Amino acid sequence: MCLVMSSTVVISLTLLSLMVFIVAITSNPVNYKGYSVISVIARTRSDVDFINNLTIDQRIDYWFPSSTPNQPIKLLLNQDSLQKVIGDLLGRKLTVKVEIDDLGRHTSKQNINANGEIRTNYNQTDDTFFQSYARYDVMVKYLDGLVTKYPNKIVRSTIGQSFEKRNLTLVRIGNSIQRFKRKPIIYIQGGSHAREWISPATLIYLITTLTKSKDRSITKLTHFFEYWFLPVVNPDGYEYTHTHNRLWRKTRSRINNEPCIGVDPNRNFGYFWKGGVDNDPCSETYSGRKPFSEPEVASIAKLIHPNASRIKAFLDFHSFDQSWLIPYGFDSRKPKDFIDMERIAKKSVDALASIHGTNYSVGNKAQLLYPAFGLADDWAKGCAKIKYSFCIELRDKGEYGFLLPANEIIPK
Repeated sequence: MCLVMSSTVVISLTLLSLMVFIVAITSNPVNYKGYSVISVIARTRSDVDFINNLTIDQRIDYWFPSSTPNQPIKLLLNQDSLQKVIGDLLGRKLTVKVEIDDLGRHTSKQNINANGEIRTNYNQTDDTFFQSYARYDVMVKYLDGLVTKYPNKIVRSTIGQSFEKRNLTLVRIGNSIQRFKRKPIIYIQGGSHAREWISPATLIYLITTLTKSKDRSITKLTHFFEYWFLPVVNPDGYEYTHTHNRLWRKTRSRINNEPCIGVDPNRNFGYFWKGGVDNDPCSETYSGRKPFSEPEVASIAKLIHPNASRIKAFLDFHSFDQSWLIPYGFDSRKPKDFIDMERIAKKSVDALASIHGTNYSVGNKAQLLYPAFGLADDWAKGCAKIKYSFCIELRDKGEYGFLLPANEIIPK
């Protein structure tokens, strides 16, 4: 069920283990003072349905929904909603835990700049760059610095523009620019959901490591593969989280006569896209008027399709929950090569656990999390026919959620 836009090489286990190693490795800003994040574990399917159908004038943000009993569901609630929702949950004899008592304290620590100024020095060293979450322009300047210093290993280009006309920055890494076109490709993207800051930061760290490291176990990876990175799929939303609303998720596209702004880019791909599933423009998971309606998503498809035969892996980085997810996400059906994909995923998370002691779950996306339509990795697997297509949910398990401190960017 591939929808179009309107206008067997096995991947190296060493590579995936390395990537997991590095991974573990106009209005006023929205004020989240008094907001709380709670978690509740549903015991039965009826409990799951009850929790997932909670609505109080759209004042509930599902930080982490679930379709499976005995999995934590995390909700963001304002002061007006908190007591009623907790009361409803306790009425069903469910256990409720307050994960974050006052979200405003956490968002204020991440230095949202209401004036939209970019105060970070473009000429940072790695030591200072990774001490904070960089603004988009700062990321691009940092990448330009790598290109200047390592011109035979890394190039930067633009694959399109966002709704607000920001350039979509693609980085390519290899051990020789002249031989790039003969190599298989590992494609890695992040920053689809604006509030997931750890995702672009992790990709920039991975880019830096692949470009600068002299460790033979890393340098040999660029002898066999070319790496394509799209660190920020959604730069408009990402910038908006720095200037106005730290927890914004969607793009910033505007459609005449629609009351709300933005589309979830990870519901906008043309594979099992179902606009009718969530056709409320004000929903956090609004899938758009049609598949590939978002210029960011359309640009990715235009990049991937003509190169699909060379792309051996498609990795889509998100946060949070520490999980390595295998297609498909639209329902619990599994691809024919699921066992092989599961083997790769387990080898990768085992490598992470052996080094950092960080545990990642592995499984089918719809079963481990919840069903969703129009997903990037589903499209890559089902339409572009890229064998090793995964979604990787980064840290943490919910202590900070989307507000993971910057001192967690570099693996400890």
